[in-house]
Amino acid sequence: MRLISAIRIKNSDHGARGIENALLTQSYSFSAARRVGRATDPPPPIFSGKLQPSLPTYILFFIADRFIVSLGGTDNLAKYRNLTGQSFQVIVTGNNQNWFSVWGTDIYTDSSSVAAAAVHAGVLLNGQTGTLTVTLLSAQTSYLATTRNAVNSQSSGSSAGSFCFGSLSSPTNLMSYRGQVGRMFPFLLQGVKSNATVYGTDIYGDQSNLAAAAVHSGVLSVGQTRIIIVTILAGQNSYVGSSRNNVTSLPLGVWNGSFSFFQLASPSTLDPYQALVGRSFPVLLSGGFTSWVGGSDIYSTNSDLRSASVHAGVRAQGQTAIVIVTILAG
Repeated sequence: MRLISAIRIKNSDHGARGIENALLTQSYSFSAARRVGRATDPPPPIFSGKLQPSLPTYILFFIADRFIVSLGGTDNLAKYRNLTGQSFQVIVTGNNQNWFSVWGTDIYTDSSSVAAAAVHAGVLLNGQTGTLTVTLLSAQTSYLATTRNAVNSQSSGSSAGSFCFGSLSSPTNLMSYRGQVGRMFPFLLQGVKSNATVYGTDIYGDQSNLAAAAVHSGVLSVGQTRIIIVTILAGQNSYVGSSRNNVTSLPLGVWNGSFSFFQLASPSTLDPYQALVGRSFPVLLSGGFTSWVGGSDIYSTNSDLRSASVHAGVRAQGQTAIVIVTILAG
């Protein structure tokens, strides 16, 4: 059996739900491969066989309605960029030596080393081999650099494609994600308003209805369905109620978990955010006094953000912390 560069398996007399639009960029030869049987046959086996020695070490297995890719010489997912929103499994061995090929945190560029990103994300140990679920995501405007599990990821501007580990879900609220502060997750949401309860503005209590909060925040419209990335935050001392996009959120006192629809970033200044007057969002800051600061308590957007956070007392010098900032008019 020979698998060529474009594969499309439809529902047909094979009887099992197939994989739509699974595109490969190489050709592979398999031996001892069995055709998937009809619906009355036993469950279909994995296609197996030997690759010709001259071909790349990519292996594709079909199991009814999913496929597993064993990553070989090209340790990234750029070839699957057109499968945005789809999840599949990869067989990979964790490798913390490829840290220089990882861009992003939780959400990675699809040109990143999957082996190193898996260690950075904590889903594999260095040297451990496992089968992981990955989800292909659209391009992001920026990617956050962090150090996790002895892997230093790099920051990046816009990239043509992204991925994360795990499959998409559509939770009603994010209370079960409490304790994963600083992590970013993609969710498949359909915007609603109805009578769903939302607490907060920009920073929402994690008991809020997630789809309604997305409409309130402006990242979704009512009835629209798309993948939304959310940042998990610690609890806040208070939450501000407001009316936005025909959704009215409620105020709240102390609550132990929160989230934001702004992706976590580490900007040096807030000049790029000047247009977001009245919006609040989280930033990840580290280091100490590094440059000029203009103001006291209320700072100019061209102030060095790390230095301003220490000056304001919201972060100790040298401490790495997530800080909530609010953009004000000049």
